[in-house]
Amino acid sequence: MLYTQKRDKTSSEKDLIERARDNLKNPPRNLTGLGQGRLVDVGPLIMGHRLSTRETFGAYTALTYEKGSLVLRMLHFLFTDTQTGEGQAFFDMMSEFVREHKNGTASTEQFFALAGERAQKTPLGQKYGYKNLDWFFRQWVVQSYFPSYRLEYHIEDAPGGGAMLVGAIFQDGVPDSEQWFMPLPLVIHLPGGKMARGTIAAYGAKAPVKVKLPQKPEKVELDPDLWVLSDKTSVSKQ
Repeated sequence: MLYTQKRDKTSSEKDLIERARDNLKNPPRNLTGLGQGRLVDVGPLIMGHRLSTRETFGAYTALTYEKGSLVLRMLHFLFTDTQTGEGQAFFDMMSEFVREHKNGTASTEQFFALAGERAQKTPLGQKYGYKNLDWFFRQWVVQSYFPSYRLEYHIEDAPGGGAMLVGAIFQDGVPDSEQWFMPLPLVIHLPGGKMARGTIAAYGAKAPVKVKLPQKPEKVELDPDLWVLSDKTSVSKQ
């Protein structure tokens, strides 16, 4: 995905991401053809080769390589400054992990320990105040839920000028017993061809959203570059 984006600078990367997402919704293969349900529900990434059974042929490849790459891409997003698009911190962290474990063995837990230590220093880590990535590891590696995100909003006049985007971000397809948390990119298109980028955070089934804007927006997009893995992401104006 990174390669095609750098090579083409077109929609090639997005096509690969959409294809990988769609594959997660397909049923697993079994001895007689197609099984029941969706590949994404077979099990979490942490299961590794145990994902493939007589009833779930191909689940290991689809989940480890396709879902796994999408989860790693989400980690890339968490290390990226959403306002500037600068994501070098992610590649620096990856290089450091390789140097630490060169010619040796490494575990998933060791990887997330380093990533979590570095993530708290990123713009998003400082904005939301998380000290590690245990929450990310639990949600996306240890569990197999496939959330959907929905932003509902309206625009109000802001005191002192400008505008206020007010609404809520809904998170469906996750357990009610856990307060799932995930930052999502928000892209605001303003008059005159201007654009503003930032993030809003989904927390639990429904979280309030309030964003101060210099002008009334012409268009609002939630994660248009597909950084965050989801079954569906949508925006509606109230």
